[in-house]
This record gives sequence, C-alpha cells and structure tokens, in this order.
Amino acid sequence: MARITLEIVGIYFSSTQNIAIDPANPPTVAEVMNEFIDIVGTSNQVGGFDYMTSPSSNPMFMIQHNYPGGVTRSGNRRVAGLYSLQETSSEDGKIAYAWQYYIVDATGARVSRTNPGEGFSSFQQARFAFDDDWRIIWRLVGIVRRP
Repeated sequence: MARITLEIVGIYFSSTQNIAIDPANPPTVAEVMNEFIDIVGTSNQVGGFDYMTSPSSNPMFMIQHNYPGGVTRSGNRRVAGLYSLQETSSEDGKIAYAWQYYIVDATGARVSRTNPGEGFSSFQQARFAFDDDWRIIWRLVGIVRRP
C-alpha cells in the first residue's frame, strides 16, 4: 500500500488514499486514478470524480468532479455541483487547452514522465513505483500554437 494524493486543479478535487501498489508490476497513472474512483466514487456521487477520453482522430480528455461545496484551498467559496474541464482549442486555433499531469515524490521533486529512449509517456502508459506521500497533479494548461 502507498498513501497517494491526487489533485485536479481547477475542479477542486484533492484526495489522499491508500492504494495497493505491486512493486514488481507498478501501476499506470490511469490505474491509480481508477483506484481512486473505486474509493471515492464517480461524479454521480458527491465528492466523486471521473474522466473520459475520446477515441477519435482528435482525442479529447475531460475530467469532472462532483464538488460538495465549501471553501477551496485558495480561500474562495464555491457552490456544490458538477465541475468539469476538457481539452479544447480556441475558435481560431491559436491556443490549445490540454491536460498535463505531474508526478511528485515525497521530497517534492518531480518524477520524470519520460522513459529513456521512449519519449513522453501518456497517463495510460507510464508506470511509476509510487510510494508514500507521492502526488499526481493534473492541470489544464493553455498552449499557444502560433502567433
């Protein structure tokens, strides 16, 4: 078991759970997220979350959280409800909004998502030997494609 925190910035999700980790077969980020869903529930339940990917030629990724309402980490009050963010592009195509994940170990150092010789690994492929007090952080970021 490893105590892992999952944070999804912008939709007010943060949870720490004990997740079963097999060091001989480390899980992917997606597998850890699925374990969180098994514990906290889907977005049909207050406090739950889920994510969706589209298998199209232009894949999109959306995460949603059924926020119970209250004060956020920044001190702002938010009402209860379903909060969601998804990857998209601006109408003129200049800006793409994409989800990025970060893995942070117990010391606060970022763990590389790039396997030597393989390049960047998606959350559905990258395997990590998660340990106590590691965090998975998701952020929706804007990327300027052209001026």
